[in-house]
Amino acid sequence: MTTIKEGSVLEFPLGSAFHAMSILLVSRPRGDTMTLNSTQPLDPRQLFYEGRCEEVLGISVDSPGTDWMNEHIPYAIGALSFLGRVEEADFRFHKGGLSQRLTVEERSACLFYMAVGWVRNSNYAKARSYIVQNLLLCRSHKESAEVAAFARQGQAFYRYFCGRYSHALRAAERALESAIVAHHFFIRMFATDLLGHSRVQMGEIARGLQDLELAHKLAQRLGHGSYEKAIFRAILSFRVQYGILGEDNLGVLSELIQESKVEDTFTDSYMVMELARQLTVRGQVSRAEEWLRKVSHQVNASGQRWQRALMNLRFAEIAYQRRNEIQIRETLDLARADIDGDVDLSMLVFWQGLAIKAGLYPSDEFLATHQRDTQRLHSGISLRIAARRLSQKHHVPVGEDPLGDFMDSLSPPPPGGVFQHIVKSGYLGLLRNWLPPIASRFYIYYHHASQTLVLGRDGDVFAAEAAASSKLFELLKSLYKGFRTKEELIRDVWGYEYNPLRHDSLLYTLISRFRSLLGPCADWLENHDEGYGVMADVEMILGDLRMAQMPATAPREDLAHSDFNTRQFAILELMKKDRKSMSLDECADLFSVSKVTATRDFSSLCKTGHLRRVGKGPATRYILGVQGL
Repeated sequence: MTTIKEGSVLEFPLGSAFHAMSILLVSRPRGDTMTLNSTQPLDPRQLFYEGRCEEVLGISVDSPGTDWMNEHIPYAIGALSFLGRVEEADFRFHKGGLSQRLTVEERSACLFYMAVGWVRNSNYAKARSYIVQNLLLCRSHKESAEVAAFARQGQAFYRYFCGRYSHALRAAERALESAIVAHHFFIRMFATDLLGHSRVQMGEIARGLQDLELAHKLAQRLGHGSYEKAIFRAILSFRVQYGILGEDNLGVLSELIQESKVEDTFTDSYMVMELARQLTVRGQVSRAEEWLRKVSHQVNASGQRWQRALMNLRFAEIAYQRRNEIQIRETLDLARADIDGDVDLSMLVFWQGLAIKAGLYPSDEFLATHQRDTQRLHSGISLRIAARRLSQKHHVPVGEDPLGDFMDSLSPPPPGGVFQHIVKSGYLGLLRNWLPPIASRFYIYYHHASQTLVLGRDGDVFAAEAAASSKLFELLKSLYKGFRTKEELIRDVWGYEYNPLRHDSLLYTLISRFRSLLGPCADWLENHDEGYGVMADVEMILGDLRMAQMPATAPREDLAHSDFNTRQFAILELMKKDRKSMSLDECADLFSVSKVTATRDFSSLCKTGHLRRVGKGPATRYILGVQGL
């Protein structure tokens, strides 16, 4: 089970420290030099160092009549732990009498392997007990630097897993020091790896990647492809997560997944979930969902609760893009049921952030709890997201986190406007919060300022520059009215009286242009002998014009006789159907008005009881009041 560790998703990363480290930190017999290129056949020690855990078991515990050799026990225990058979490893170690046949260094290695195995099995209590036992072993054998290295590395790993990154960093530094003293090259390599992961999580991205590059070089010098690839994938995964690779992100991840040939499906699942995130933020939710479905069975069958929680959070993000409130709540509830708040702090913070973004928990108390947990986590990316939400400064230098830099650039609006900035970036999923209220699963939105056509198809987002074509816009306005005959289209677009011989080719050229802009949604444009029309369930929004070709609901009587302006009507409709909460900045940008005007609109709605103000200062948001329900 060569577990490959990669930088994970959003605010829940677990790097190669969890996979490569957990497999490879093996003990070596005292006085033995680590000749890894030995030609001796079927040596469990060498097989284990090469990540060939199945073969280790094949010549030990899974081979009938095996005469166990003491120096092979740690590798068999490690292989069992990493192949999901930690219960058997635990039984053999304790009740099978193996622990009595080991040196203190070998016992320390076995305790470490089983602790990692129990963490992956979501049995945190047992994992903690073995880590504590190893620390006690370290204290009673202070002369053994190798025991200290295993004990500190286990402590660092568990702290990292719990999201206590600064504590993990300190423990990893001590593990590295002990590994150097013990001349234990493997522990040195993976302690360096964990140092890199901890620094990246704390926001020291450039320095953390340097540590990972060093760990990768150390792995290369050992000549072990599996471990070298594990750390290499961790480096690439972090670069993908933080947008350092730019447009190459999707290609890199897809290639890694296709080339992955590891014994453990854990790594594949994890990379697939990062790929799903990258696809979602680019507005390709159908592809993201397809990838998640491919690994959902093995994730659910694995028993790894936090990975199952992460998968459901990915599904919740897809539901958010689709504006499916029921599915958002269901998937968030499923994820929360698998999150241990005492251990999975990073996952809990991620869940809270998504719940706030979806507008499910707008209360001051929930927002305060999220802010407090974010501070406890002390993750660089989480602190940056929280600072952005509260319009506060953060401490990540420009250039370290390109994706975070881009998100920061959206407020205040950049030159050319937020909309055009997002479209040019390719992060079309971000348009979800900048489009006007949309009720349909399918929509066509024309943005006047950038002359861009945005298409939404059940969460998928496509964008095409419509170029400077006044005739195309006139065509859209005509189709906005519903099905149009050729005569009506010629009159609406050109102002001519229809003549088939002269105008059919003219109309056909413009219709073809429009169909090409629709791209994957070309079937939305229906043509008949008499004329053309847009499919009945496609909503069209042309700047201030909106047409949902589905039956519209009549306005409530109390609103129909109010003094509200059109923006205020739109705000109430948006809050009922989509946003659930809104800030002054969001309102001002959405309706292209000043914050003063937005404040006036919100104040009027609050006075009538249609909206209610929650939060204070930069965290102030508005939700529906009693009259607005």
